[in-house]
Amino acid sequence: MNKKTLVIGFSVIVTLLFISTLFSSNANEILKRESVISAITSTIELDVKGFTCTSCVYTAKIVLEDHEGVISAEIDYGSGKALVKFDNERITPQQIADLLNENTPYVATITGVSPKTLLN
Repeated sequence: MNKKTLVIGFSVIVTLLFISTLFSSNANEILKRESVISAITSTIELDVKGFTCTSCVYTAKIVLEDHEGVISAEIDYGSGKALVKFDNERITPQQIADLLNENTPYVATITGVSPKTLLN
């Protein structure tokens, strides 16, 4: 092997090591951030009465998801069940139910709260 080939080979190895270190540290940061998010994220289950059509579900979803602290809302028209993923440092389960009770014609009651995330 000549010097040029050795220098190129060495440069490639150093570059690959740098890139792998960079991705490794980014992966660790992402994992840390996800664990913090999981620590403050909870899920509430609501029983919602008063839906008359699928547009009602859309309306309820918008009311919930437009509020600070609500991460996502999944609502089933047929069962009237809603799973709301939220930041428990910014909003309480009762405040979530009150969002629907005070801003829509639907009646929401809390049927369960989980400190673990139930929604993907």
